[in-house]
Amino acid sequence: MERLSDLRNRHARAWVGLAQQPFLMALRDGMVSLQAIRRWLAQDYMFLEGLMGFQADLLYRAPQSHRPILTLAVISTVRELDWLNMQDLDLLVRPHPAVTHYLSYLQELEAQPYSLATVLHWAFQRCFIDAWLTANPEACFGGDSQASRLLAELVQYWTLPEFQALLHDLGVIALEAEAETDPALLEQHLGRMLGYEKALWQMAWEYAQE
Repeated sequence: MERLSDLRNRHARAWVGLAQQPFLMALRDGMVSLQAIRRWLAQDYMFLEGLMGFQADLLYRAPQSHRPILTLAVISTVRELDWLNMQDLDLLVRPHPAVTHYLSYLQELEAQPYSLATVLHWAFQRCFIDAWLTANPEACFGGDSQASRLLAELVQYWTLPEFQALLHDLGVIALEAEAETDPALLEQHLGRMLGYEKALWQMAWEYAQE
């Protein structure tokens, strides 16, 4: 995994900066309302719907040896959508521009080489989890509020051994794909992807301030 670590290190400022986003800091301090969390999760639902389409395209283009892992990635997304669908979320709200821009980017990646899209698929899964775990928002889960219970369920899902194993396996196939990827193109796209990730956290902060 050394080459993937090098990739992260070359973008360390943006990657690590995701964990320092105000929304995550406010979550950790217990300063985000239940309404703001639900609005964020509703937008997450819309993003995951689009992500599932991107993953399905990856699965279709993948070599057979990669397909079992990517199938599990699709199943993971479906399960997260199922959980979100059981929450009290307004799923009829319009997508935020940060979501629509990110999803447009994922559609753009469908026209890019499979190897590039596979590395970026691992990267945005990894940087999201890195930001969440580094910020440690679960530190505020001592109360019995609805917000605490809701976030505790999310943390439980994202830290399940099965999910962590999936992240590892996505890294394995990303490592294979990275060897076939144009380095300059990868650097360019990774920078863009990190920008879209930051925009999603900024969107969540907007909700927390309203």
